[in-house]
Amino acid sequence: MHPRDSNADNLTAVVPDSLVRLFLQLINPLTFSKENLRLFQAILLGETLKRANACSDYWRERIGTASAIADPWEMLNRIRPSSRAELVDNHLESLTVQTQPAIVYHSGGTTGRPPLVIHCSQQELSFLDSFFDKAGEALAANGLPKRRIVISTTNRASHGNIIVLEKGFHRKKYVFGMDSMSDAIMASEILTLLKHRHDMTGADEKVSSVGTTTPFAIYLTAKMLLEGFDFGELAVETVQHGTTYMAQRWRQIIRESWQAETVSIYSMAEIIGKATECSMCGLLHFQPFIIAELLDPWSCQQIEEGVGILVLSSLFPFVQMQPRIRYLTEDLFERRRSDCPFSAGYRFLGRKENAGAITAGSRFVPMVLPVLLYEELDKWPDVNRFPYPGSEDLPPAFTHATGHPIFAVQTIGDEGSVQESKLTIQVKVEFRYDPRLFPERVAALSQKLYRVLHEQCASLARQLPHTIDYSILPLSPGGLERSYEKI
Repeated sequence: MHPRDSNADNLTAVVPDSLVRLFLQLINPLTFSKENLRLFQAILLGETLKRANACSDYWRERIGTASAIADPWEMLNRIRPSSRAELVDNHLESLTVQTQPAIVYHSGGTTGRPPLVIHCSQQELSFLDSFFDKAGEALAANGLPKRRIVISTTNRASHGNIIVLEKGFHRKKYVFGMDSMSDAIMASEILTLLKHRHDMTGADEKVSSVGTTTPFAIYLTAKMLLEGFDFGELAVETVQHGTTYMAQRWRQIIRESWQAETVSIYSMAEIIGKATECSMCGLLHFQPFIIAELLDPWSCQQIEEGVGILVLSSLFPFVQMQPRIRYLTEDLFERRRSDCPFSAGYRFLGRKENAGAITAGSRFVPMVLPVLLYEELDKWPDVNRFPYPGSEDLPPAFTHATGHPIFAVQTIGDEGSVQESKLTIQVKVEFRYDPRLFPERVAALSQKLYRVLHEQCASLARQLPHTIDYSILPLSPGGLERSYEKI
């Protein structure tokens, strides 16, 4: 390790007003511009690369001769993307702050394998606190309405159960609960907080937004429906959900029950920040301090539109101790242009490992878009489901309706090698009953799924000289391994 570059620390000593103003312009659809976004990210990217190159042998080796290039965007493009496994093997070597971390947590949950250790310094926590305090003060100075009260939770399937009542702009205050809370207890506490009139200076009286994991949003809604809860007592306008995909069926149930909008969030433990579903275009937009790229899975080149693998870079000073530069998420996304003021956006399509990919070394072509398959199977009560953690106290009928469909995708033909001239993509579906007992019903559903795959996924293999076919393999209960992971 080498001494830290003192110039890179200037951003952490005092939060520049200019940085706050530019950030606020970038999150406002009336003042957003692609030029300002590129300027904001270029400033932070330059500091990120300079710091990483000066402080970490791991990053110095990856950045290499690119460090001599003045343009930070060109430098970034010359850095080979990092996989999760590479960062696991080098998680201490990649640190750029030689201080005692304020937070060290273990991430081995739904995002992927192998487990990863995340380090965060007190310095960056202080910066984030100061930055978003300043942002909140700037918004208040512009005469904006009262600040919203937000309830945020995590889920024990990932990081323990914690309830946080927030006021202001990204500043978390008034913490209730502890890690050992069960989902049932947490649900009860949240319902109390939702109905209560809060006395917070400069804030609304009642909670207007709920942010939680997809499994807990579904569990909480199911519990409220089961107990005949009066949703009319609430003032909630938005329900934000993340960590894993939520089917449209459940989004509609939540919208109609809560009389609130559902907002999808994409995030991961490895990257500070998130992408939020836009109310104008319905696509995901990343926060300005995250650089998102899409790589064509076959050519490994950056693409502006289409389906590819998402690559993310976290930027200094929002991340300081353990930067992620061109991190391969292993998630499939589609990037689309739109008329939205925020320009192009992203749509989550599922994990690469669930795409039945045809491979050639590190290159691959997805044969199935997991989200499309998930949406179709979620419509069928016949399909067996893996219940979300924490839903054990619900009646069986509700437990079954809240879980995710159990299925698997397999490429048949020399393990998906491109050398095969004909390949079959087999989708294994676990039913709630032995398929032999209802042969006509299972045949009809299988035929419907076959048509969906052909109509929506067959075009994915257009660049390959193969004959691609799909087959459906119905299985009895217990026929597939159960796990709680992203689709």
